[in-house]
Parts: sequence; structure tokens; C-alpha cells
Amino acid sequence: MYQGSRNPQKKGSNIQEYGNSRQGQNNDELHRRHWQGSREVSQHQMEYEDPLSYNSCKTIQVTPQTLVECLANFRTFSASLIKLMEDRHLQPSSVREIVSAWPKIFNLNGEIAELKPQVKICTAHCGTQGCQKHSSCDDLHICSSYVLNWCYEKNCVLGHKWMTDHNTSVLQSFFLDRLPFRTLHRLIQSMTNTGDIGQLEICHRYNEGGCNQSNCGALHMCLSFVVGLTRCSYRDCQLNHNLLNHDCYQLLKTYGLPTNESPRDILVALITHNPNLSQSQMPEKFTKKVPTKTKKYTGKSQKKSRKNAIDASKREVHRRKKSSCSESESSSKTEDESDSDNDSKSNTILSNDNDLEKSGNKRKSQKSNTDTPSQKVSESSRQANPADLAEIPLKQENPRTLWSHYLQGDVSVPEICYYSVEEMCKYEESGCQRLHSTQHFHWQVNDQGNRWLNLRQDQVTCLEQSYCNPSHDGIDLVRLDPATLNISVRGLLILMGRDVWHADFKAMNLTNSSKTRTLPIRRLCTEAVSGHVIKPANFIWYFLDANNKWVKYGNVDTEGKKHLISSLTTDDIEKHFKQNTTGNLPFRNSKFIYCLDFNTMTQTNLNTNVRRAVRRRPEPHLPVEKAEKGEGRKTLVDLPSYWEVMQPEERVRLVTLAPSSSEYLAVVGLLARKVQSSSVMKVQRIQNPFLWQALQNKIKELIAVYGVESKVNIRQLFHGTGHKVVPSICAENFDWRLHGSSSGQSFGQGTYFSSDAAYSYRYCRPDDSGMKYMFIARTAVGSIVCGNSSMVRPPTNPATNRPFDSTVNNVVNPTIIVKYDKQEYYPEYILTLT
Repeated sequence: MYQGSRNPQKKGSNIQEYGNSRQGQNNDELHRRHWQGSREVSQHQMEYEDPLSYNSCKTIQVTPQTLVECLANFRTFSASLIKLMEDRHLQPSSVREIVSAWPKIFNLNGEIAELKPQVKICTAHCGTQGCQKHSSCDDLHICSSYVLNWCYEKNCVLGHKWMTDHNTSVLQSFFLDRLPFRTLHRLIQSMTNTGDIGQLEICHRYNEGGCNQSNCGALHMCLSFVVGLTRCSYRDCQLNHNLLNHDCYQLLKTYGLPTNESPRDILVALITHNPNLSQSQMPEKFTKKVPTKTKKYTGKSQKKSRKNAIDASKREVHRRKKSSCSESESSSKTEDESDSDNDSKSNTILSNDNDLEKSGNKRKSQKSNTDTPSQKVSESSRQANPADLAEIPLKQENPRTLWSHYLQGDVSVPEICYYSVEEMCKYEESGCQRLHSTQHFHWQVNDQGNRWLNLRQDQVTCLEQSYCNPSHDGIDLVRLDPATLNISVRGLLILMGRDVWHADFKAMNLTNSSKTRTLPIRRLCTEAVSGHVIKPANFIWYFLDANNKWVKYGNVDTEGKKHLISSLTTDDIEKHFKQNTTGNLPFRNSKFIYCLDFNTMTQTNLNTNVRRAVRRRPEPHLPVEKAEKGEGRKTLVDLPSYWEVMQPEERVRLVTLAPSSSEYLAVVGLLARKVQSSSVMKVQRIQNPFLWQALQNKIKELIAVYGVESKVNIRQLFHGTGHKVVPSICAENFDWRLHGSSSGQSFGQGTYFSSDAAYSYRYCRPDDSGMKYMFIARTAVGSIVCGNSSMVRPPTNPATNRPFDSTVNNVVNPTIIVKYDKQEYYPEYILTLT
């Protein structure tokens, strides 16, 4: 095991954590001053040296210890290779070698170096028996709850010290022993699984008749109130319905659940945290006689029981882990704690002597974590089994009309109320069965607990705009912004987070970016009202023609074959569909007979057996938003119209082109048979608004210099490379200083492009599966001059008194173009080749 330069702390040493913390803080200050000085020296050198000559800056020898300390000073414990090179003078090649040599400490994600030591907290140490392999254990022996900032016991038997003899040895093996304790704490905390503490439960003893455990770590809440999301199914229920009483509040905070939200949102978060609660069965009805007298606590015992409940909410995380340590802890209890334990035992004996009280009296006064006063409840208040629940109305004074801007959208009739949009609904006060909205359409998401929640307006508009287009299979929803969400609907943020969710219109569901969660969605539209035409409720039927274009039934296809126009119109199909949504509909044209299958949404030619896809989409009704002249634009430049819509925070997106699309064919056509088109496995369009903006600004500048756009000479050139640098090029553009050069730099020290696809193909290095990658870059070639290997920048152009834009291999017929300014080229497409 690696031993650091600092000797481990000897056993029996009296060195305290405070001293170590001060030492760590001093080390931090020294590192900060050293790096600040390095940056000042670097900036001073750059003022007098060639900005492209990075070798002129003094580099630092990269060691595992150096790389750990550098990455630890970044908030995310990661940094790009070029960032480490520019700010810390660590050469990318050296960083790659260290990362490859120490895979248990570092990870290289594309061009991002990450500090990810495979160190963890010993689960056996936190268990009931303790770690039996102390001398050979490679994990940290420290309280996991302390790491998660949940343990406040000063004398915690699991330990809160980082630099014990054992932990020092473990940290040294990962070069972490020199990090300041605050940084080390934050790093280990980021890698610790919070799921180890378990899930917050609802106390079933409390719901069945009364919980006598003074250290109960479950919520003393009415289970029906929780499962019903603040709607209790029992009349005159006397169980606790207050989520924010002192003891429940402590438990919610312990488990990291929200406390500053509406009761319904808190319960949504609780059920999301513990999905088993939604499947919990209500306790069976009480058949035993409720006694006329119940044991009452004295004021002293109530005070002690309340103290135990508060302490239990803080110690719940340790209760399962430290049961083996209970004997050693019992000797250090205070007199009050012992008295409280005796009271608890006496109460248990009492409950055992009185079975009727234990099973029949559902509201005893021994409530250790609720402020609800003890009351004697009649037998009828809880005599309800699941079969009887349908006959018992929800505890609600008046039925509630749900609006689309509420979080809850589970209406009895899944339609939009026409009168809420156009007029005034007469059932609004008494409770309308339909959803009320200001528009004739709305979208909802299911939380997988059989509840429909309303999506936000920007999400609804995004879905509706895309859904009305038959050529769209789906759309990425706009991220939720917590700053714009009303407190009453933040339960949607708890359900969806700030992830990017993709809507699939065929499956009618949402999938998160990691494809680990799927949520059903549905679209509501206005009810049919006689004499009124409602566009969002008017559906159009399309079929996919031979050119993969969606054509409305009753119209001629894109090939102009009028004799193939169907005898049915879209209105005829919609009428039959509403009568039987899973049936078949035969129809014909002047030449063939077809069968339209509503179940599979396909159209089959019964003469030729050709099957085509069919879609039913709403009539387009949303206005197309156009920016007026002079109006401020959020985007700095106009992006290509054929680009997919991107999220505001999204830097880059790769869009795979369909082989039948004209764009795909145009890109493959650039190969000019120099590379076999059959070897093209995939073509992806690179959408990077920031790099695109830089190129467009540079083109405008060059047009101003040369007067006409033709002299800027914008061309699409090729660049072959290895698979490892593909993500970095897509995100940050070509940079020979970072990615290196395999062409020998015979015509200048810059980034090389070629007009010959075959030439660039020679520099494509295959990955493990044999695939090769070649870029097509949109390049502003501009003025050219013949280059040589000594050029770090083009020479001055006498015609413009500014440097030439590019160096080439041959001025008359250039096939190799060398660029020196990253703003003058853009990685437009990436081709995957065999």
C-alpha cells in the first residue's frame, strides 16, 4: 500500500482534529498562493511570448498527488484537460498517463479528468457486529451519518475523525491524506449513497391502536391521510393529520424530505421517497370493545417521552447500525434517560396486561411523536374495511373543481370543460367533473401512483406544437425552472427534477435522459359541444407515402399520383374511429382495395400487401411565433432552420440523419466516390450554437475585410481523427494543441483539413469495434499562402496588411488547408465509417 510523505498518526497520539484542520487550512492557503503565483507568471509570459507557443510556459511534472490536489480545488472535482493545461500547466498527455495508471483514483470522461477515488465507508464498521477485518480492511472506519451531516453526537461510537491510524492508511493509498478536512469531507460525501439509511415509514402500531415505543423512528400519521394525499377516508378521524408538528418535522428533516411546502407536496415527496407507502393496506376494522378508561401519562412522563421522541428522530439513522453498542452506551446514560426507559417499560407491561387497550383503543395518550391530544373515539370511526371505502365519502367539505394550473389534475371525466374556456361553468362552485382550463387542450403526466398531474404551460405548449405535426415522433421537454414554479405545484419538480425528459408520442410516455424512468402522459381536449367547432378536438388522419412523407387522407401523395387518392376523407375515418377505436375500416381508390387497422394504426393494400403507417393527430391550431423586426432576440445569431430545437442549457447535440433524407444524401455526396458510400454507417449533424455563432461572427468580419462573401471562400472540408477525441471536438472544436497532430505539420503548426476525403480517411484511427470517424468542417478558407513546418502563424498579406487566413500545400490547387484561428471553422458533421 502506498505510503505518503506525511507519517501516519501513531496510536495513542494526542493530536486532535482541530490541529489537523488548521494544518489542512494552511496547506490550502499555500496551494492557493502557489497557483495564483503560477497564473500571474503565466499571464506575464504570455504578454511577451507567442500566444500559440504553449511550450514556452513552464510545465509541472504530473504526479498522482499533484493531480489529486489540482482536481480537489474544483467544485465538481473535475476539469477539462485544456483547463488543467492553461491554469495548472499540466500537459494533457501526462494527465492521460496518470489517469490510465491509476484507474481506482481518476476517470477520464471524454476530455474531462475526474477525481473519483474508489474509497468507501465500511458497512461492517457501521453494522451491528463491527468490522472483523480491521487490519486488512480497505474502507474508511467513520460514521456514515456524520459524512452525510446527519449525526450530531459528540461521542458517537462510530467515530467522526478522519485521521485515525486506519483511515490515514486508507487515505494515503488514494493520495487523499493531504487534502483539507472540509474538502475531503465534501469529496467522500459526494460518493456516499444516501439510500443506506433506509426509508421513512408510517407507524402501523400507531394506526392499529397506539404505539408505546419511546424510540419509534416512524411517522405517527394517519395512513389513510398519507395515501390519500391529505384526503382521509374515515369520518371523524382523530389520528394525526399535522405533518409539521415538532416530531414529524424532525423526522422529515432527518430523511432529507421537504418541510417548507404544501402538505400535498410533502406527501408526494414522501411517497416518491418510499413508493411502498402507496401500496400499504389500511388496518382492519376494530372489533374489540374500546375501554372506558385509558392510561394517562403524568406531566413528567409526557415530557420525558417527548424528549425521547425528539432524540429518536435524530438517532433513527444510527438505531439499526449501533444495536451492538447499546450495552456500552447504557452505562453512560443520564438519570433522566434511565427514568424515561423505566416509564417506557412500565407502559409496555401495562399494554401487555390489557390486550383490549392494545387492540381496541386506537387513540391512546401515549403518542411519542404527535401533538394531537388524547381523545376517546367511538368504535364506528374506524370500523371500515376496504370494501366499505367506496361508500364512505372523502373527508371534504365541498367537491373541488380542478384547474389546469393546479398540480392535481385527476378529474372524473378526462376532458376540458368547454364552458371554463369560453363562458362560465355553472358547476365551478359545486365541483365540475371536467378539468377547467383557459385553453381547449392540456397535457398531464402520471406519477405511477394512478394520479394525473398537470404539466406546466411551457411544457404543454411544447408538446402540443410538436404533436400537431405528424412527422414528429416525439419532443424533448423544456427543463423545469424552480424559480418560476409556484410553491403549490413544486411537487412536479419532486417527480421530474431538472432532468430533460423525452416525450414519445407513439408510446405516450416520458423518458428521462438516463432512460431509467418512464412516466405515462395523456392529452386532454375539450368536450364535444353541439354547434361549435373546436380545432384542438378536430383530428386529422395521415398515411406515410412512398417518399416517407405524411399525407392527409383525401389528398394526392408527394409523387402526384392522383389515381391513388382514397375514397375516404379524414372526417369519414374519424367518424368510424369514434364508433370503434379497435376495429377495421375497408376503403378503396380507383385501383386498389385497402384495410385500415385502428388497433395497429396501419393501412394495408389488400392487392399488393404493402403496409403503411397511419397517424391521427390534432389539426394544427397554435400560432407560429415570429420575431418582429427590431425586436430583441434571445439567441445571439440565427441558427439553421433545419436544426432541432435545443434546451437553453444544452451546449451540443448530435442528430442522426435518416439515410433517406436529402441532407444525408448531400453529405455522403461530398465524398465524391473517394470513400465508398457503402462504408458510411452513420451521419450525425453537430448542433453547437456557441461554436456556430463564433464562425458566423468571423465570416461577417472577413466579409467586411474583403468586401464580398466569395473571397471568404466558405468550404466543407474533411478531417480524420481517432475516436477518443470525437466528443471533445464536438464540444470545443478542433485544437491541435490539445489533440495533437498526426500529419507532421509540414505546412504549418495549425489544424489540418483536406478537400480530399480519401486523404483524410488515412488519418482515421479505428476504435475497438473497428469503426472510424471523419469530420466534415465548414471552413472559412479566405486568403491562402504556401506554408512550411516552421510557421506558427501565417505571414502578413501585403494586400490587406494583415496575416493570411490559411496556409496550404499548393496555392494553385490546394488540397491541404491549415487553419490557425478556431473561429474560422466549425465541425458540422461526423461520419461513422467502416
